[in-house]
Amino acid sequence: MKTIYTASHIVDAHMIVNLLEQHELKAFVQGEYLQAAAGELPAGQLIRVEIAELFYEQAKAILQEWELQNPVTNSQNQPSKPHSERGDKLWWCVMSFALGFVSAYILFGQLL
Repeated sequence: MKTIYTASHIVDAHMIVNLLEQHELKAFVQGEYLQAAAGELPAGQLIRVEIAELFYEQAKAILQEWELQNPVTNSQNQPSKPHSERGDKLWWCVMSFALGFVSAYILFGQLL
């Protein structure tokens, strides 16, 4: 078996497997259940689509043709940044709390 595609999500891996099966090539998803063990951490090349070495070149050509027909836009190609998004949400939460606290102090003239 040889890795033909490394997926970031299980859905992507199964989509590639289905594409290859449409061309009568048998492919398998490896590491599918490892993502559940990782939880919310980035999977980082755990999910792979593998195919028999005999059909590797044929599958590679199919994937290249598919990628040419379905170009990825920049927004889809950008890696997600969960930590910065969490940081942004935390910042807004803290600032909202502080603004509410200051507003209450100004309105009521004393600390609650």
